[in-house]
Amino acid sequence: MPPASKKDCSIILFDLASKSRERATQALLKICCNNFFIDSKDLTKLILLNSDVTENRLAAHHDGYDHINEIAKDVMVYNPSVILEMIENSGTGEANWLEGLQVAVKSLKEEYEDIGGIVTFQLLFITDLVSPLAKNWGGTQPWQVPLGIGSQIQIPAQTMKILNDTVQCKLVSSQGRFGQTIWIDAEDESIEIPPEDVKSGVMRHEKFIEMPDNKMFQSQTPRSFSILCFTDSANVPEYLMRGGGCYCVLPNGTDEKNEAFNILVDRLAEQNKYVIARRVYNNNYLPKIVALVPKPDHNPKCFYLNSLPFADDVRLGYKERSLDAAPRTEVVTEVYDFLDSINIDSDRSVRTANLGINMMQDSNAQKIINKAADKLFDKYVKLEEVDTDLLEAPTGRTVEGLKNVWAERTLAEVKKEEDKDDDNSDNDFDW
Repeated sequence: MPPASKKDCSIILFDLASKSRERATQALLKICCNNFFIDSKDLTKLILLNSDVTENRLAAHHDGYDHINEIAKDVMVYNPSVILEMIENSGTGEANWLEGLQVAVKSLKEEYEDIGGIVTFQLLFITDLVSPLAKNWGGTQPWQVPLGIGSQIQIPAQTMKILNDTVQCKLVSSQGRFGQTIWIDAEDESIEIPPEDVKSGVMRHEKFIEMPDNKMFQSQTPRSFSILCFTDSANVPEYLMRGGGCYCVLPNGTDEKNEAFNILVDRLAEQNKYVIARRVYNNNYLPKIVALVPKPDHNPKCFYLNSLPFADDVRLGYKERSLDAAPRTEVVTEVYDFLDSINIDSDRSVRTANLGINMMQDSNAQKIINKAADKLFDKYVKLEEVDTDLLEAPTGRTVEGLKNVWAERTLAEVKKEEDKDDDNSDNDFDW
């Protein structure tokens, strides 16, 4: 049996609600036509995001994943006519693009599992990423607690997780459970302290205060979500938003009650300010301090929520050592010389050929594909519009830059060099 032909496989996630849908369709058709007219063996599958139909492998087993349509039931070769028909005959809905990516990744993993000869797996997402957040999306973890301001004002709100936090690695003993805990003297580790002589407590003002239990460290507050203050966004840099997942705080009332929520989002965005809030997820849970980032352009208007660190979260005041104390390494000049020789922008570049401006693009092949696509669809599909960025005529500044990199030579100079190379004069030989 001959070996399986080598092929690339892909999943194409196409956003039907893109504001530049016509341009996105042209880009997709150009990809399909490039593969179709060279009789490629590559395989693909089309998934529609923001479709009026919900039909995908995750919606049947999980909540959510609405308006995501695996319209192509099986993988297929790139057929521009079939793919264009799928797009033109589909209506639009409102989906969550993160869920669309989940469906695409799941499909990429399962569809090509039993196909041999695959070189690469590709996921192509064609979108402008301005699709609104679904109004009724329940998220993965809805939390129905109003946003409080002071002791009298309660704004209906719901908090939903849109990204899980990263679970760090955990140490596991190869011998099962750890052994029995023992207590030793801090100054002399050879001295073991009996457990009945160990007392719990804290040091305050150079005095030891015994604490028979740890109740004072436990939280006894009901679940709540309250605003502590407002601050300029410059006071909350991104590196302080250290994780705990990413949440979205949405209005959760009637249109009249949501007016206060929307006004709060708009005013904070206008003043470039964030909310610092205290969040207790459940009764007797430890509180967390969070930052709320206003997002007035979303539909509906909302806040992004991220956890902020407590002082106790910074456990070690690490100080960078001076660079003067760093170990010295020997510089291998040959490496830098080689990199300079292949860098055409370097004065030390070694150029062995005079390249022309059009030697790095095959514009004729692209023009042929564009004309063939017009014949295939029996209409002018304007595929050359998506070629503009790559194949447009160089500007005057670009031409001048190329001239500076590769020196021009006249035809006479080239002819002179050719004649010199072809010179077979007997004068070079000693008879």
